[in-house]
Amino acid sequence: MIRTAASRRYVLHLHHGYSTAGSCIVRAFRTSTVRLDQRAIVYSKNGDPSSVLSAVSFPDLPPPAPRTANVRFLLSPINPADINVIEGVYPSRPSPSTDLSSDASAVFVAGNEGVAEVLSVGNGITHLKEKDWVVMTKPQMGTWASSRNVRIEDVLKVDSSGLSAAHAATLTVNSPTAYNMLHDVVQLKEGDWVVQNGANSAVGQAVIQIAASKGVRTINFIRDRQVRSMSA
Repeated sequence: MIRTAASRRYVLHLHHGYSTAGSCIVRAFRTSTVRLDQRAIVYSKNGDPSSVLSAVSFPDLPPPAPRTANVRFLLSPINPADINVIEGVYPSRPSPSTDLSSDASAVFVAGNEGVAEVLSVGNGITHLKEKDWVVMTKPQMGTWASSRNVRIEDVLKVDSSGLSAAHAATLTVNSPTAYNMLHDVVQLKEGDWVVQNGANSAVGQAVIQIAASKGVRTINFIRDRQVRSMSA
């Protein structure tokens, strides 16, 4: 999780290591904290995140244009899919940005999910104000950044009094996936049973909670995240 705040800003530092056990490969990433100004985690080509990612500094955002808002990211998750996007093996890809590099070359800002606080709004916006919380509704908006200018159509206001920042930052991918699985695949009624594997994943935990709220019972198989040595 990347955290940004008024007094401290945290950026991503990736350490990419491999360990093998039998046919299993584990990729390990860690984060470190550094105090910084306006920064973003960017890449100009796909590849190994430890090789292609870099941190760039950029000036404070100019006043927002009409129907846009300047936002400051509070929390931005690091999902396995984010790594796949950087590697170039995920179908959803970000649009290039030309306003973050000193030579105006195109770079991609990493990050898909996140919760941000509104700093200022442009003309034509009446339902958002300073300090409101928003989440991203458009995929791959580049949330691994201190701040961004966003179109009003690409964000959704959330109630900061009813959600923690961590919950809000992870609201738009795993929870909707769980909800759609329980509502769109088959019609369930109270007392029905659902069996799922990977139940200790974020989606799996959301399935359990949403099902319980509907009176649907669950049988949950979990996966062992530890790599165990395999012997013949």
